[in-house]
Amino acid sequence: GAGALPVHAHPFTSDAFPDSLPELVAAGLAGIEVYYAEYTPERRETLSRIAAANGLLATGGSDYHGEQFKKQRVLGSVTIPAADLQRFLDQLDREATPSR
Repeated sequence: GAGALPVHAHPFTSDAFPDSLPELVAAGLAGIEVYYAEYTPERRETLSRIAAANGLLATGGSDYHGEQFKKQRVLGSVTIPAADLQRFLDQLDREATPSR
């Protein structure tokens, strides 16, 4: 109701992933963080396939928590492909638009 899109952040840090996806999707999960600062290109590709297979958005972020947290995490350092960003923005717009 708030117009938010629930996303599973850095899913490979969860022991339950990907087995927990059906339950999370049923509860309203909209995406998974594919483009995470500490993931290799191979892990990102795996997550991209998992997202597509489950009808989920592929999101991303640098996981920046401030200058004193982890030096290798720089705000804005993770690039998200334009197509994935557009899908996210389109879905966000649909969530924010009241039903008629």
